[in-house]
Amino acid sequence: MSDQAARRAATGKTLLARRVDEVQRWTRAGYASAAEYVAARSGSSVAAANDVLATSSKLAGLPVVEDALRAGKLSSSQAVAVTDAAAAAPREQSRLVNDAQRTSLAELR
Repeated sequence: MSDQAARRAATGKTLLARRVDEVQRWTRAGYASAAEYVAARSGSSVAAANDVLATSSKLAGLPVVEDALRAGKLSSSQAVAVTDAAAAAPREQSRLVNDAQRTSLAELR
């Protein structure tokens, strides 16, 4: 799978996670939390699923970051870091997205 295809798949998972939590599909499926459901369905850890759910929820108020994620400009790890920072400083969304594209993940964090 190419890097771009992997980013698009991660984007879909991130954006859909919000909906999974909203409709509480996880309760009907017998899971204790949305994170456990997402982890089981995606093959990730519960901690990684929590990151995806938190990122998905925050993206609703961060249109610049969401657009960059949809365009494949951010990896899932970059999206977590950028979303966390942009949630604290929404006016810095564009700068944070640009920084994510030019720096390493360690520098971004």
